[in-house]
Amino acid sequence: MVGFLFCLHNVVMQVRKGLNVRRMGGLPQVRGFSYRYVAWVQGHHPLLRYHNVHLNDTDYHHRVFNWRTGEEVLYE
Repeated sequence: MVGFLFCLHNVVMQVRKGLNVRRMGGLPQVRGFSYRYVAWVQGHHPLLRYHNVHLNDTDYHHRVFNWRTGEEVLYE
């Protein structure tokens, strides 16, 4: 699943989600296995990066930026 969300105050978020679908007891089940969210102020600086897309890394990465300055305020 891939797409863009256009939010108030010129905020844009790109979303990428990897999904697996299987049938259990005749019913479809959907399970996410990868995700990537990147948000920014259009024409300016980043706001958020949150993902688990590194092939050799089981941890997620989460970065948050000051919405006024673009300075990174959180990294985990």
